[in-house]
Amino acid sequence: MPDIPRFDDSDTITWEKTTQGKLKAHAAPTNSVSDTAYGSSWNGVTDIAPSKNAVYDKIESVVAGAGIWTEISRQVLGSDTATVTFSSISGSYKQLILVGTGRDTQSAVAVDIKMRFNNDSSAIYDGNQLVASNGVVFSAAYGAATSGNVGIFPGATSTRSGSRGQFEILIPDYATTTFEKSAVSTLGCIAGTTNQIYVGTLAVNWRSASAITRIDLLASTNFKTGSIFTLYGIA
Repeated sequence: MPDIPRFDDSDTITWEKTTQGKLKAHAAPTNSVSDTAYGSSWNGVTDIAPSKNAVYDKIESVVAGAGIWTEISRQVLGSDTATVTFSSISGSYKQLILVGTGRDTQSAVAVDIKMRFNNDSSAIYDGNQLVASNGVVFSAAYGAATSGNVGIFPGATSTRSGSRGQFEILIPDYATTTFEKSAVSTLGCIAGTTNQIYVGTLAVNWRSASAITRIDLLASTNFKTGSIFTLYGIA
């Protein structure tokens, strides 16, 4: 006699069409899809698939911890501006990155860009800068300043009227309160021909252990219309 499948009330029945054109019944496996969160219990399981929800949650957790840059604020200047401010900065990130590109309106070939934390203009900023231009490298340290140097922008008398400067500032552990805050900036500036092209690294220390909630960028005169400044948080 042919085998007759036996089922009970808890079975889910699926049907398969055989090569002879007949229908054959099967009991679908129970718990074939699981919503259990990813973990060691998944190891060795070959007959149960994870749900879309479980897979989605795991992918999201990986992305959230992968050092993704999240844009906090972007300012494209619609007019000449002396100070660019990022305020009410959330403490939910591990590090901050501040990127700037643009020019200054001061009557000079190239000028310094400065930065303050938490609107603090006390003389408690120290730093050093290593900058190269036309094969010449120069370094300058400073202490007890009211702001820190973080970039160089072309000025109004730059021989390249359409060129710009740029910088990228890393501010690690900005929301902690154990150590004094520091930042490192890398810069590039095209102010003219070979003797007016600058590249460098600048370090700034703020003698305060306070969490950073505000950043001010200070132009030498004004940041020129069209300059762009973007603050990112890194999880």
